[in-house]
Amino acid sequence: MKIQHAYILYIDKPEPIKYMEECKASCEQHGVPLTPFLGMKLPSTTAEVKEKWGFRVDPRVDQFYDEPVYNVWFKEQLCTTGHLAMWKDAVEKYPNAAIAFMEHDAVVKRNFLDIDVEDNEIVFLGYRVDHRDDYECIDDPFQKYPINKFEGTHGYAITTNTVKAILEGIDAQWPLLPLGVSIDFYLGVQNIFKLKMTVADPAPLVAVMEEKVSETQPEGKVARYNMAPHNGFIKGLKNHEKYQYDPENNWLVF
Repeated sequence: MKIQHAYILYIDKPEPIKYMEECKASCEQHGVPLTPFLGMKLPSTTAEVKEKWGFRVDPRVDQFYDEPVYNVWFKEQLCTTGHLAMWKDAVEKYPNAAIAFMEHDAVVKRNFLDIDVEDNEIVFLGYRVDHRDDYECIDDPFQKYPINKFEGTHGYAITTNTVKAILEGIDAQWPLLPLGVSIDFYLGVQNIFKLKMTVADPAPLVAVMEEKVSETQPEGKVARYNMAPHNGFIKGLKNHEKYQYDPENNWLVF
Protein backbone atom coordinates (compact mmCIF):
# COMPACT_ATOMS: atom_id res chain seq x y z
CA MET A 1 0.00 0.00 0.00
CA LYS A 2 1.13 3.59 -0.61
CA ILE A 3 2.32 5.84 2.20
CA GLN A 4 -0.61 7.88 3.51
CA HIS A 5 0.76 10.06 6.31
CA ALA A 6 3.92 10.97 8.24
CA TYR A 7 4.78 11.48 11.91
CA ILE A 8 7.67 13.52 13.36
CA LEU A 9 8.98 12.62 16.83
CA TYR A 10 10.42 15.50 18.85
CA ILE A 11 10.88 16.57 22.47
CA ASP A 12 10.06 19.80 24.28
CA LYS A 13 13.43 21.53 24.11
CA PRO A 14 14.28 24.61 22.00
CA GLU A 15 16.63 22.95 19.52
CA PRO A 16 14.52 19.82 18.85
CA ILE A 17 11.45 22.05 18.41
CA LYS A 18 13.39 24.15 15.89
CA TYR A 19 14.46 21.03 13.96
CA MET A 20 10.93 19.62 14.06
CA GLU A 21 9.62 22.84 12.54
CA GLU A 22 12.21 22.55 9.78
CA CYS A 23 11.19 18.95 9.14
CA LYS A 24 7.53 19.98 9.15
CA ALA A 25 8.23 22.76 6.64
CA SER A 26 10.02 20.30 4.34
CA CYS A 27 7.03 17.95 4.50
CA GLU A 28 4.65 20.78 3.65
CA GLN A 29 6.91 21.94 0.81
CA HIS A 30 6.70 18.48 -0.77
CA GLY A 31 3.03 17.80 -0.07
CA VAL A 32 3.46 15.20 2.68
CA PRO A 33 0.66 15.31 5.33
CA LEU A 34 2.10 15.04 8.81
CA THR A 35 1.57 14.90 12.56
CA PRO A 36 4.21 16.31 14.95
CA PHE A 37 4.39 13.92 17.92
CA LEU A 38 5.68 15.11 21.29
CA GLY A 39 7.87 12.57 23.05
CA MET A 40 9.13 12.47 26.64
CA LYS A 41 12.48 13.68 27.95
CA LEU A 42 14.41 13.54 31.19
CA PRO A 43 13.49 13.97 33.96
CA SER A 44 10.80 11.36 33.35
CA THR A 45 10.16 8.17 35.26
CA THR A 46 9.21 4.69 34.21
CA ALA A 47 5.90 5.23 36.01
CA GLU A 48 5.22 8.26 33.81
CA VAL A 49 6.00 6.24 30.69
CA LYS A 50 3.57 3.55 31.85
CA GLU A 51 0.85 6.06 32.70
CA LYS A 52 1.16 8.09 29.47
CA TRP A 53 1.88 5.39 26.89
CA GLY A 54 1.28 2.06 28.61
CA PHE A 55 4.80 0.67 28.13
CA ARG A 56 6.43 -1.24 30.96
CA VAL A 57 10.06 -0.13 31.34
CA ASP A 58 12.47 -1.70 33.81
CA PRO A 59 12.04 0.53 36.91
CA ARG A 60 15.63 0.01 38.08
CA VAL A 61 16.68 2.81 35.76
CA ASP A 62 14.83 5.42 37.84
CA GLN A 63 17.53 5.52 40.53
CA PHE A 64 20.41 6.18 38.15
CA TYR A 65 19.59 9.51 36.45
CA ASP A 66 22.93 11.03 37.40
CA GLU A 67 25.14 8.16 36.27
CA PRO A 68 26.21 8.72 32.66
CA VAL A 69 25.68 5.17 31.36
CA TYR A 70 22.18 4.87 32.77
CA ASN A 71 21.35 8.42 31.71
CA VAL A 72 22.13 7.50 28.12
CA TRP A 73 20.25 4.21 28.45
CA PHE A 74 17.11 5.95 29.64
CA LYS A 75 17.33 8.56 26.89
CA GLU A 76 17.48 5.67 24.44
CA GLN A 77 14.52 4.10 26.24
CA LEU A 78 12.49 7.31 25.91
CA CYS A 79 13.35 7.49 22.21
CA THR A 80 12.26 3.87 21.75
CA THR A 81 9.00 4.32 23.64
CA GLY A 82 8.41 7.52 21.66
CA HIS A 83 8.52 5.54 18.44
CA LEU A 84 6.24 2.86 19.90
CA ALA A 85 3.83 5.59 21.04
CA MET A 86 3.74 7.05 17.51
CA TRP A 87 2.88 3.57 16.29
CA LYS A 88 0.02 3.33 18.78
CA ASP A 89 -1.37 6.68 17.65
CA ALA A 90 -1.10 5.72 13.99
CA VAL A 91 -2.85 2.37 14.56
CA GLU A 92 -5.80 4.20 16.10
CA LYS A 93 -6.02 6.95 13.47
CA TYR A 94 -4.89 5.18 10.28
CA PRO A 95 -5.91 1.50 10.32
CA ASN A 96 -4.65 -0.58 7.39
CA ALA A 97 -2.35 2.18 6.13
CA ALA A 98 1.33 2.71 5.38
CA ILE A 99 2.84 5.46 7.53
CA ALA A 100 6.23 7.20 7.52
CA PHE A 101 7.86 7.84 10.89
CA MET A 102 10.60 10.44 11.23
CA GLU A 103 12.78 11.94 13.93
CA HIS A 104 13.19 15.67 14.26
CA ASP A 105 16.52 15.85 12.42
CA ALA A 106 15.01 14.59 9.14
CA VAL A 107 14.59 16.87 6.14
CA VAL A 108 12.30 15.73 3.31
CA LYS A 109 13.74 16.26 -0.16
CA ARG A 110 10.97 14.77 -2.31
CA ASN A 111 7.38 13.58 -1.98
CA PHE A 112 7.48 9.88 -1.08
CA LEU A 113 3.77 9.02 -0.92
CA ASP A 114 3.97 6.75 -3.98
CA ILE A 115 6.43 4.36 -2.29
CA ASP A 116 4.71 1.03 -1.76
CA VAL A 117 5.01 -0.65 1.64
CA GLU A 118 3.99 -4.24 2.29
CA ASP A 119 2.80 -5.71 5.55
CA ASN A 120 5.72 -7.20 7.51
CA GLU A 121 8.16 -4.86 5.75
CA ILE A 122 10.11 -1.82 6.89
CA VAL A 123 11.29 0.63 4.23
CA PHE A 124 14.11 2.94 5.30
CA LEU A 125 13.78 6.32 3.61
CA GLY A 126 17.14 8.06 3.81
CA TYR A 127 20.69 8.47 5.05
CA ARG A 128 22.66 10.87 7.21
CA VAL A 129 24.40 13.85 5.60
CA ASP A 130 26.68 16.54 6.96
CA HIS A 131 24.58 19.46 5.67
CA ARG A 132 21.13 19.77 4.14
CA ASP A 133 22.57 21.29 0.95
CA ASP A 134 24.80 18.24 0.41
CA TYR A 135 21.92 16.26 -1.11
CA GLU A 136 19.04 16.77 -3.53
CA CYS A 137 16.80 13.87 -4.47
CA ILE A 138 16.92 13.07 -8.19
CA ASP A 139 13.71 12.44 -10.15
CA ASP A 140 14.35 8.79 -10.98
CA PRO A 141 11.51 6.41 -10.05
CA PHE A 142 11.81 5.02 -6.54
CA GLN A 143 13.21 1.53 -6.23
CA LYS A 144 13.37 -0.65 -3.13
CA TYR A 145 16.46 -2.72 -2.43
CA PRO A 146 16.70 -5.54 0.11
CA ILE A 147 19.15 -4.92 2.95
CA ASN A 148 20.18 -6.83 6.08
CA LYS A 149 21.19 -3.85 8.22
CA PHE A 150 20.52 -0.13 8.46
CA GLU A 151 21.86 2.59 10.74
CA GLY A 152 19.38 5.09 12.16
CA THR A 153 15.63 5.45 12.54
CA HIS A 154 15.43 9.05 11.34
CA GLY A 155 13.01 8.01 8.58
CA TYR A 156 11.23 4.76 7.76
CA ALA A 157 7.83 3.55 6.56
CA ILE A 158 5.83 0.63 7.89
CA THR A 159 2.17 -0.39 7.84
CA THR A 160 -0.13 -0.02 10.81
CA ASN A 161 -1.06 -3.69 10.41
CA THR A 162 2.58 -4.53 11.05
CA VAL A 163 3.08 -2.23 14.03
CA LYS A 164 -0.23 -3.34 15.56
CA ALA A 165 1.00 -6.94 15.51
CA ILE A 166 4.37 -5.91 17.00
CA LEU A 167 2.74 -3.89 19.79
CA GLU A 168 0.37 -6.74 20.64
CA GLY A 169 3.32 -9.14 20.76
CA ILE A 170 5.30 -6.83 23.04
CA ASP A 171 2.34 -6.44 25.38
CA ALA A 172 1.71 -10.18 25.53
CA GLN A 173 5.27 -11.49 25.69
CA TRP A 174 7.51 -8.88 27.31
CA PRO A 175 7.07 -8.29 31.05
CA LEU A 176 9.39 -5.27 30.71
CA LEU A 177 11.00 -3.48 27.78
CA PRO A 178 14.72 -4.39 27.78
CA LEU A 179 16.68 -1.73 29.60
CA GLY A 180 18.27 0.92 27.39
CA VAL A 181 17.73 -0.84 24.03
CA SER A 182 17.42 1.63 21.16
CA ILE A 183 14.74 1.57 18.49
CA ASP A 184 17.60 1.52 15.98
CA PHE A 185 18.80 -1.77 17.49
CA TYR A 186 15.29 -3.25 17.35
CA LEU A 187 14.63 -2.28 13.74
CA GLY A 188 17.81 -1.72 11.74
CA VAL A 189 20.67 -3.43 13.55
CA GLN A 190 19.23 -6.72 14.85
CA ASN A 191 15.80 -6.68 13.19
CA ILE A 192 14.36 -8.55 16.16
CA PHE A 193 10.82 -8.37 14.75
CA LYS A 194 11.98 -10.30 11.66
CA LEU A 195 10.65 -7.79 9.14
CA LYS A 196 11.54 -7.70 5.48
CA MET A 197 14.08 -4.85 5.34
CA THR A 198 14.39 -2.60 2.30
CA VAL A 199 15.74 0.85 1.53
CA ALA A 200 14.22 3.37 -0.88
CA ASP A 201 16.49 4.70 -3.62
CA PRO A 202 16.84 7.53 -4.43
CA ALA A 203 16.40 8.56 -0.79
CA PRO A 204 13.45 10.95 -0.34
CA LEU A 205 14.77 12.33 2.96
CA VAL A 206 18.02 12.83 4.84
CA ALA A 207 19.02 13.12 8.49
CA VAL A 208 20.90 16.40 8.72
CA MET A 209 23.82 16.44 11.16
CA GLU A 210 25.22 19.99 10.80
CA GLU A 211 25.92 21.34 14.31
CA LYS A 212 23.20 19.27 15.94
CA VAL A 213 23.70 17.50 19.24
CA SER A 214 22.34 14.00 19.79
CA GLU A 215 19.67 13.81 22.48
CA THR A 216 20.52 10.18 23.26
CA GLN A 217 24.22 9.53 22.65
CA PRO A 218 27.09 10.01 25.14
CA GLU A 219 28.41 13.59 25.12
CA GLY A 220 25.84 14.45 22.46
CA LYS A 221 27.98 12.99 19.69
CA VAL A 222 26.18 12.33 16.43
CA ALA A 223 27.04 9.28 14.32
CA ARG A 224 28.61 10.34 11.04
CA TYR A 225 28.40 7.23 8.89
CA ASN A 226 25.87 5.32 6.79
CA MET A 227 25.54 1.81 5.55
CA ALA A 228 26.71 1.81 1.92
CA PRO A 229 24.05 3.71 -0.07
CA HIS A 230 22.76 2.85 -3.52
CA ASN A 231 23.35 4.68 -6.79
CA GLY A 232 20.35 7.01 -6.68
CA PHE A 233 21.50 8.53 -3.42
CA ILE A 234 25.07 8.89 -4.70
CA LYS A 235 23.79 10.70 -7.82
CA GLY A 236 22.07 13.27 -5.62
CA LEU A 237 25.01 13.70 -3.23
CA LYS A 238 27.01 16.91 -3.54
CA ASN A 239 30.30 18.01 -1.96
CA HIS A 240 31.75 14.56 -2.47
CA GLU A 241 35.04 15.57 -0.86
CA LYS A 242 33.32 15.31 2.55
CA TYR A 243 32.30 11.69 2.05
CA GLN A 244 34.59 8.68 1.94
CA TYR A 245 33.90 4.99 1.51
CA ASP A 246 35.21 2.76 4.30
CA PRO A 247 35.69 -0.70 2.72
CA GLU A 248 36.43 -2.42 6.02
CA ASN A 249 32.99 -1.62 7.42
CA ASN A 250 31.19 -1.05 4.09
CA TRP A 251 30.27 2.42 5.32
CA LEU A 252 30.07 5.92 3.88
CA VAL A 253 31.76 8.15 6.47
CA PHE A 254 31.97 11.91 6.78
